[in-house]
Amino acid sequence: MKKFIFGCVFIVLAAMVIGNFRIGDIFSKPNNLDNTSEDVNNENNLESLKLYSALEIREMFEMSPKLSCVIYDNKLIIEYPDFMKKEEESWDSQSMRVSFYEVVMTAKVFEDDYDMSVREKYDALNMTAVTKSVSDSSFMMAGRSVNNMRYFEKFMLVDYRTWLYLRVDFPKELTWAVDPLLHYVKDYKPDFVWKKNNSK
Repeated sequence: MKKFIFGCVFIVLAAMVIGNFRIGDIFSKPNNLDNTSEDVNNENNLESLKLYSALEIREMFEMSPKLSCVIYDNKLIIEYPDFMKKEEESWDSQSMRVSFYEVVMTAKVFEDDYDMSVREKYDALNMTAVTKSVSDSSFMMAGRSVNNMRYFEKFMLVDYRTWLYLRVDFPKELTWAVDPLLHYVKDYKPDFVWKKNNSK
């Protein structure tokens, strides 16, 4: 009888131990599944991007209607192609961020702790850039970020210690296709809302 009871207790304990491992597996699976589904989603995104030719993507960036966003406490206007999606968490009164697959455009107004000229700011930041240029009121830099990703950015002094930063991140393969967006950043001059209103 004792052996029978001992055997039953042993079986129950063994079942509990095995059950714990299984429960542990169950609790660990959502993380693994989330990571896997995220990877699959990224792969699917990249695969679906391949459905477009470079010419089609170029035409989208060149010909699509533009949407406007106002940042810097409703003072500055930034435009972007209407097919790019807003990344809600990065929108506030000082910034915006939109994306189309791996192409990401960011605009941000920020204040420096120190009073710096355009040249001083340029000298402090241009070390890692491959391509760079500076003018009286702005400077531009371009280069490689991670893997096959490239960036093109422009810093503009818009007020005392206050800068507007425009940047596009994009895959190297899409350089030609996103060129209209890069030109927008290159040619951008601080477009204040009051100028728009007074020009009407």
